[in-house]
Amino acid sequence: MQDYDDDFNGLEDIEKGFISSLDVPYIDIKIMKTIHEIRKETESSCADELKEYNLSMPQLDILATLLIHGQRTSTELSKRLKVTKANLTGMLSRLEEKKLVIRESSNDDGRVKIIKLTSKGRKKMKNVIPKYIVLMSEALSEVSVKEKKSLVSNLNLILQSLKEKISHKEE
Repeated sequence: MQDYDDDFNGLEDIEKGFISSLDVPYIDIKIMKTIHEIRKETESSCADELKEYNLSMPQLDILATLLIHGQRTSTELSKRLKVTKANLTGMLSRLEEKKLVIRESSNDDGRVKIIKLTSKGRKKMKNVIPKYIVLMSEALSEVSVKEKKSLVSNLNLILQSLKEKISHKEE
């Protein structure tokens, strides 16, 4: 078995020095770096596909959230997507200009805006989502079902741990 704590291949000297000064197993750094690279590659691949639909990744996130979870307030969306309300407002304005979402005042509180997917937005998502799923499925085609199940389980452990650490910091 390879000793990952000593495996610094592919790192610049400055990275080696910085990482070796941390009290963290190197394999943890490799996992973080790999997850980061997967996210960047996914966004890059999807960005190319999304140009055809005149959408950005953050806009896709908003539309997908509304498609899956139904209408939401802007506060709920900003929390779910982990973006500031100011950033969300700009993205929603662009989606509204494209007639993909609408913002309506809440019946209970006129200050609260309810964000809804329009029929045009729903139709666009029905075209975009299958392409995204196929793209991701192709990327996973070399991974066995057993490895995929293990990967999902391990990624969920990491996600749960992160959520617990964040919730403890907020308390």
